[in-house]
Amino acid sequence: MIGIDTPLGAAILLIGLAVVCIVMINILVLAKFSFARLSEEHLDDIEDLSEVAKAYLRNLYKRPARFINTAQFLILFFIVLLAGVGSALIAPFIADWERLFEVETDWLAGIIDFIVIALIALSILTFGEIIPKALGLSFPIRYIRWTAKIVMGVGFIATPLVWVAEKVSAIFLKSFGTLYKNELDLVHTEEEIRMMVNRSHSEGKLDHVEGELIDNVFDFVERMAREVMIPRQDVDCIYVEDDFEETLKIISETSHTRYPLCMEDKDHVIGLVHIKDLMEQKEKARKDLRLVRRDILTVPEVMKLSVLLQYMRTRRIYQAVVVDEYGGMVGLVCLEDIIEELVGDIKDEHETDLPAVVINDDGTFDFDGKVLVDEVEYAMHVDFDEPEEDTIGGYIFGMLERTPVVGDTVELSGYVFTVTEMQGYRIARLKAAPVPPVEEETEAEPKEQDKEKE
Repeated sequence: MIGIDTPLGAAILLIGLAVVCIVMINILVLAKFSFARLSEEHLDDIEDLSEVAKAYLRNLYKRPARFINTAQFLILFFIVLLAGVGSALIAPFIADWERLFEVETDWLAGIIDFIVIALIALSILTFGEIIPKALGLSFPIRYIRWTAKIVMGVGFIATPLVWVAEKVSAIFLKSFGTLYKNELDLVHTEEEIRMMVNRSHSEGKLDHVEGELIDNVFDFVERMAREVMIPRQDVDCIYVEDDFEETLKIISETSHTRYPLCMEDKDHVIGLVHIKDLMEQKEKARKDLRLVRRDILTVPEVMKLSVLLQYMRTRRIYQAVVVDEYGGMVGLVCLEDIIEELVGDIKDEHETDLPAVVINDDGTFDFDGKVLVDEVEYAMHVDFDEPEEDTIGGYIFGMLERTPVVGDTVELSGYVFTVTEMQGYRIARLKAAPVPPVEEETEAEPKEQDKEKE
């Protein structure tokens, strides 16, 4: 009969204890990440969990860091215990080796200790961290059902020790000007959230539209009015001095629903005219367009879109004139322009323009000149040197340092940008193609060799 006082019995006991340690580490990691992934509202969806256990978990969610710290303490406890068990297991073998060969085995003991520690660390990482962590995050409800019962029992013993550790930590943190907070550290930066969205999209948890919307929300809060406005030269206005027939001609040619109403030029906008008002009150409009005008917003070009959107909603005016520091009109922002920053381009049945960004199969790109520089950087995976201009057309214009013409080229970040269309003095469209590789010139045959032969 094998007893624990025999070498074999002791070895079996130690191996069993090591297995228990690994199993407990596995369970505690499962409980830790299942708890972190769940919220208190999920508890009602857990079946086969007693009301006592649910009440215990709800109490833990009032101080979630206490549960996490308790689980972490127990994990460390069993890791240290496992290391001690491993050392106790190999100690007799080292002693037998020394006695059998009558040699000093300090160097051998060091090597064996290192190997055993490495194997223990590998086992803990695989079976006590990676696997249970993945399972706990993927199926939190499934595993919290039974791990909660174990944590309830084991955690009761460890809670006083964790309480002491938290109090000591709070004292040290206070000396550094930081307060200890008994809550989960699940706050993420914008970049981390973007990475999680991209990973969720690649794994099929989010579709393309959902991922794009989340990305657009982060970009939206940084956008200013000048970045989305219709440039001054592209704004279609109607004028007080024009006769009614001329106004109708402009409306029929441009097909908008709202028009800025100006005096003598675009720097003197006095309101907007809605075509519904124009049609319903034709007699008034024939006499004077100012009789059917509505209010229009005037905003600085650096106003954030989030502020402008709230301003429009509050005033219920959905068109704004963008002015520079001198009070001159630089563009126009409509509600549609703001919404497009969140949901992407919105084309109606009258719009036949080419897409703002076209990625061709041959590795080239076609851009509308009004596309923002950061959108070009994102599409091409390049980084420009923080240009002062907002649009790619304006950036290329500035690099040319003269009025562009169709066919002008600029080499930038490994690409050749070519002006393909102009509208007045503005670059309407560009094409970007990779810089062709430089072919090595074939060396001419040296004539000096012939002279030497002579």
